[in-house]
Amino acid sequence: MNPNTPGNGTPHHKTTLHSALDWWAGQDDMGGFKAAAAALFPGWRARSSCRAPHRKDRSASFSIYRNGRSAWRFKDHASGEQGGLVGFVMLAGRGKKEAVRWLIEASGNDEARTLVGTPAFRHSGFGLHSDFVIRHSSFSSPMPAQAMAEWNEGVDHLESHPLDVAALAQQRGWPVEFAQHLVDCAVVSMLLYHGRRGIAFLVSAPENFAHRSEPHVSHTLRAEDSYTDSFTAPIPSYGCGKRKIVMRDIGFHCRLQERCGQKRTSWRFVPNPFAHGRGIPALPFIIGSQWFATARLLVITEGQWDALTFAHAAGWLGKGCHWPAGVCVIGIRGASGTGAFLQAYAQYWPGGADCLLLPDGDGPGARWFQGEDSFAGRLLGLCKKVAVEPCTPHKDFNDLYRARQITPQEIALLLARNGIALENEATL
Repeated sequence: MNPNTPGNGTPHHKTTLHSALDWWAGQDDMGGFKAAAAALFPGWRARSSCRAPHRKDRSASFSIYRNGRSAWRFKDHASGEQGGLVGFVMLAGRGKKEAVRWLIEASGNDEARTLVGTPAFRHSGFGLHSDFVIRHSSFSSPMPAQAMAEWNEGVDHLESHPLDVAALAQQRGWPVEFAQHLVDCAVVSMLLYHGRRGIAFLVSAPENFAHRSEPHVSHTLRAEDSYTDSFTAPIPSYGCGKRKIVMRDIGFHCRLQERCGQKRTSWRFVPNPFAHGRGIPALPFIIGSQWFATARLLVITEGQWDALTFAHAAGWLGKGCHWPAGVCVIGIRGASGTGAFLQAYAQYWPGGADCLLLPDGDGPGARWFQGEDSFAGRLLGLCKKVAVEPCTPHKDFNDLYRARQITPQEIALLLARNGIALENEATL
């Protein structure tokens, strides 16, 4: 992967999407808009001034133009919609991830088309939150339109602000190309809220999971942004035989930047009862959820950052990586989010799976494995084996990775030391 340098001098790395966009740009004199329009909106012609292709338009309120940076863009002057080629494809009814995938698959770029067909691309991008096949058939997204618009705006922000991507990589100790890969696949977003931007993670849930939420006041969060989960039914019996999970994107958790003097991290939950009439539970961030019901290994961390960092350190997640079959990496949403996780995934619990538990190196993390009623104790009754590897003296796995770059070889030795063997790489 050869790096190039954008006009602002910031190092940037060629990605699969960029390769596909380069191919599209060479298809016509409008940056690929004419070629894409011919496939998406038969009979409609892309012009500098024309009628909108995706709605009834009595006047020429739609335009395709070059901006000050010579990038081709579209703008619907009636609705306010605007964007690049990815956004244009979304006008045909596709979500952002589906639009990116369509551009890559429909391109004639051999490198892009080869990469998108590999397990590496599917599992380190579009299949990150749910089964890839299900996402493109029976997947549904019940997020309110306002919440979805916030998410997409945050993804667009990261795509157009490479300095923010570089800052994210530096903050987490990641290579820039790994952070860029997450952005290209819309795995993370950077939302604007009350003048502050923060990294957000999608929240997905099995389609039949139900909960109710109660608002409460937190000293670090506004009341309309927070809630607690209250489960009205006991946790169902585990492993009742369902082998296929249909996942839904139901919202997102956003980690806001700390204000001066603020001691605790602020999280915003979207949707929330005050702004949208309903909330979302503190469900975990799961990589490889398509294998959860038949998983052979569950790697459980506290937090989304630790889950992404572990997957990257293991060499499983990123450009050119291969995800091992039968493995799920789970980032619990906070030390107290274990109940929501067990509740939501109980009926899909895999039989005979090994578990590697990576608690934080603090008091709440220690409570994950201390005592019979601890999280580790509950997992021991559900899994064939539970290996606990605290991150002390570091705060968490991401902190450990920042202190010294953990290698795939070290992860392999860690698994072997605990008697955990991986299956072959994933194939679809």
